[in-house]
Amino acid sequence: MITDKSVLKTETVFSEDRQYRFILKKEWDNKKPKATIIMSNAGSSDMIKTDHTTMFIINNLVKLDYGSFDILNLIPKITNKLNLANDLEIDDKIFDENIKFLVKSAETSEKVLIAWGSLSSKSVTVIKNEVIDALKPFADKLFTISNEVNGKSFHPLAPQIRNVWIFNKYDLDEKTEDKKSEVQAVKAAETEDGVNINTDE
Repeated sequence: MITDKSVLKTETVFSEDRQYRFILKKEWDNKKPKATIIMSNAGSSDMIKTDHTTMFIINNLVKLDYGSFDILNLIPKITNKLNLANDLEIDDKIFDENIKFLVKSAETSEKVLIAWGSLSSKSVTVIKNEVIDALKPFADKLFTISNEVNGKSFHPLAPQIRNVWIFNKYDLDEKTEDKKSEVQAVKAAETEDGVNINTDE
């Protein structure tokens, strides 16, 4: 008879009002590499609850011989479905704190996985670009998740990669609207559309 035992350590950091989750950490082997996964928005996983996204991340990283990971997001708002008209109206302090956690996690990870999928809008593009700017010092660590070499980037929930992850180098040239004038144009358009977002220029 063989009995296996293990401990899965979990740590989460929330805002004071618990409306925002900055980071979710899980560790089962501190002697193995750590990965940072950056997705769109914070979900329901916490110290005890595990949603499907977190489950697929654990399963795939175990297969790839990792020992821990951090989950962070473009938008730290805790919601099951991101509402671009409301959930982006976040105080600058929240965004600044989110960026700090992203950078700190990247510093201690072997790979930083850009896994926000196909989420797109003018306002989200601005946030994406600010995050990528902050992660430029870790360009050699930036990867996407796919089911084939040089394939399309997917979110961990995508059926194509639920059971198999292939890492592809993230192309910093994919970053769009990174010039100040273009960002200003996006902000002007957002105001006209009734969607407000604060950015650090």
